[in-house]
Amino acid sequence: MGAAQLSFPYWVERQFNFVVQAFTPRTVFMEVGSAEGELSLRAASYVERVWCVECAGRIGRTPCNLRRGGLGGVPMQSVNVAFSESPTELESIHQLLVPGGVHFIYGHLLPAVVLREAGFSRVQYYAGNVRVPGALARISRHATTAAYK
Repeated sequence: MGAAQLSFPYWVERQFNFVVQAFTPRTVFMEVGSAEGELSLRAASYVERVWCVECAGRIGRTPCNLRRGGLGGVPMQSVNVAFSESPTELESIHQLLVPGGVHFIYGHLLPAVVLREAGFSRVQYYAGNVRVPGALARISRHATTAAYK
């Protein structure tokens, strides 16, 4: 079964529809702490390289541009777009991003000061797919924090 024929849960499609806006064919994407690596599989058809790090589950047949491993296996300053569902390893992720790279933290609103202490220069908040002030993002069920290197 090819990647185009895979069916993904609705939450993976929601996450993908959010991050795909930052993709180009030359993008290097990294998903951190995934349960099953489904977002990484979905993204592999749209980007040059995918890193699925600290994935808890087994990924079956993987595309040739998808790599698995730990944060230590990803080359420094090689990732354009990082995605995680938990606000951990912020400093390490910052070091892996290229200048201008972005780390999306899905489902969490972090104070900008925490992200700036980790080295990020700019923070934006989203409610669904709409950019909003942090105060409005707090009332959204699908809040995302975007931190830019």
